[in-house]
Formats: sequence, C-alpha cells, structure tokens
Amino acid sequence: MGSEQATGSARDDAPTSGLAWVGKLLLAGDAREGDVVVAGSPPPGYRSVLGFRALPNARHPYLLMPLDSRAAAAGSVHHIGNPLKRSMRLAETALSLSFQVGVGQRMLNQQLHVCVPQGTPLDVPTLIDRARELVGRSDLTAAVILGRDRPNRKPVLKLLGPDGEPVAFAKVGWNEVSRSLVRHEAEVLSELDTPQRRPSSFQVPRVIAFDQGDDVDLLLVTPVLQATGLRGGPPSDVPMRATREVAVGAGVTWSPLADSDYWASVRRRTEIAERDHANPVRSEHAQAFEGLERAYASRDVPFGSWHGDWTPWNMTRVDGSLFVWDWERAEGPVPIGLDLVHFDFDVRVKIHGHSPARAIDESLLELGPRLEALGLPSGLTHLIVSLHLLEMTLRFQEAKAQGVDVADSIYGPALRAVLASRAAA
Repeated sequence: MGSEQATGSARDDAPTSGLAWVGKLLLAGDAREGDVVVAGSPPPGYRSVLGFRALPNARHPYLLMPLDSRAAAAGSVHHIGNPLKRSMRLAETALSLSFQVGVGQRMLNQQLHVCVPQGTPLDVPTLIDRARELVGRSDLTAAVILGRDRPNRKPVLKLLGPDGEPVAFAKVGWNEVSRSLVRHEAEVLSELDTPQRRPSSFQVPRVIAFDQGDDVDLLLVTPVLQATGLRGGPPSDVPMRATREVAVGAGVTWSPLADSDYWASVRRRTEIAERDHANPVRSEHAQAFEGLERAYASRDVPFGSWHGDWTPWNMTRVDGSLFVWDWERAEGPVPIGLDLVHFDFDVRVKIHGHSPARAIDESLLELGPRLEALGLPSGLTHLIVSLHLLEMTLRFQEAKAQGVDVADSIYGPALRAVLASRAAA
C-alpha cells in the first residue's frame, strides 16, 4: 500500500490519512496493480471505484454512507448508534429524515472515494459485491460502519434494500484479532439458534451466512428490531432475567478458583501480557493476578457463561421483547457475574460520567446483592469486580500486541484503583 499524507480538506484530491487500510479492505483485499488511495476526490492518475459521504467528517469518519440514493442515505444513519436517551433517538430519526428529503446531503457533504490507478481493470472486486452474493440480492447497497478505536474494532457493512431498510449486517474480520472474533460469533449465534440453547428471555440475530476468505472473513446476520424515538430503547438498568439466563443457561460448575481451566487461561494471558509489557515495573495485570491468587485461590467459585460485552448499546427493548447482539466475546466457563459487573461499570463511567475510581467504589458497595441473586456466594464481589477489570485490560494489551492502535483510559485506571485499595487495606 502506498504512502499516505494528511489533508486539510476532504474535498481536494489528497489522500486522507489513516484510511488506506479501509480502501484496500473494501476492495476485497485486492489492490490489483498499484496502490489503493482514499481521498476526497480521485487524485490525478486515479479513478473512483467506491464513493461515500463521511460522517461526522472525512478526517475521522465513523460512518461511510452510499452516495447513490436518498433512501440509502437515510437508512444508513437510522438506528446507527442505539442511543440510550430518547432525545438522541429522536435526533437520529430527524437526521435520517433530513437525508430522505435531500437536506442532509447539502449540510453534510464531505466525501471519501476509494480510488485505484487509471488502467486498473474495470471489474475491481469489492467486499460489498461479495456480501450481495452471500445474501443473494444484487439490488443492495451498503453503508460502512467504521466505529471507534477499541480492541475489537472491525468494519460492519449495513446492507440496505432499495427502500433504505436494512436487510443484513456483515461483520468484517480483517486482522488476526477481528477474524477470530467474527469466527467465534458465528459459532455462538449458530449454537443459540438450536432448540437446546435458544434463549427465552431475549432474542438474537440469526446467521445468514459465514464466509471465510483468504484475507477477510464475512459474517452476515439478520437485523434486529430497533427502537424508535418514542418506542422502546436500550435498558438503562441491567436486565437481570436475561443476565441470569446467559450466566447459567449452559450449566453451572463449581471449582476452587486456582484449579479451574478459566484461571489457567487467565494465567497464560497474563504471562503473555507481561512479556509484552515494556516497563520494567511489574504490570497491573501481573499484580492483579498474583494478588487475586493469594486471596482467593482456594475459594469455591460458580462457573457459567457470559456475553462478554453486556452493555445497553448492545441491546434494546421493543414492545416488551429484549434484543441482544454482538456475541463475539461470549464464552464459558467463567465466574458467574462478569456480565453484571461490566454493564454496571460501563453505565457508571460512560453514561453517568463517573471517574473509573468512583465507579469501582460504587460497584464494590452496591453489587453484592445482585451478584448473589445470580448465584454467587457472598464475599466474592471484590473478586468478580477485579476479574472483570483484569479481563478488559488484557483485551487492550492483546489488541496492542496485534498492532491495533488503542488506548485504555478507563479499565486500566480502575484496575490500578482496585490494587491501591487492596494495598491500603
């Protein structure tokens, strides 16, 4: 891939910094002869293969919208963020309507084009073409959700019909981290679609197709029913019935923490993280592992399953039914209660704006009764809260080791706060 340079304007033909990987990916990982360039317009000697409108802007796009129809533009932004606040859902609906009538296009018109050198064969394959074939419909267009930098970052294609309604979502596994997650989610969703494991307290997307390529994997799933501004929405409090079903639905086993396969896996991951840790001072991963092993090695712990990213923005409630998606981190056996802690902590920090240290203090004080309602013995709240933070910081470390540029400003500080409180006790 050729060199990239920053540009002060998204409307000139200079390549846009940091997005060439997106262009190569959308061309099905096939750069053909020469480089792939992502720019506001085709530079001299290049032609556009795919064109998008970038939101919120072309320098740091979260969403790439198709240019070819108002319905597709409106459908691209509709239900894109699953916001918790009703006012934000109404604003999202209003933005969608602005694109439906053509006003949004004039207000937000920074474009990005995936370009190849002139002379490149006309039949350049695209990832969108591949997704259309897997769905079995040639009339679909696609928005590209790039999302934000995080350990499991991966583009998602939102496949839209001529009316702008979503037909499928295609998750893109493009590096070692995201490919393993996409493959795992395909397995989890397939298992949850069996009579033995089909949940009773919530619904999940259905797998349309899973296609493994040489460089890119695609998981296509059905869209779920979404809330509108005045109808339903993400739960503001943890859905306890669904949380319990996830935790115990595949069965519960008991074991001393130090004797469990789970703890052996955490040990291996911590040792790898420690090798990757550049600072000569012992990392918080190693300190947390050693401290928890000293305190809880012989304690009997119930092991079940967890979703792995159990948060309001991965679920919504519509007409009394709960819909849950993003199952790529689901696994077991793990100590019961991790999903509850994750939901609680993320809501306190990311919605209520509490500092990581304050959020942890509140979780330690308040979560005991709810953890016990899931089947956790009393006296293990500190263990489960600490294990959750250790898991999240390990994810960031593992992503960095795979070359993903992410920064952890939440879980690491919270883990350090827990370590400090234990040291002071």
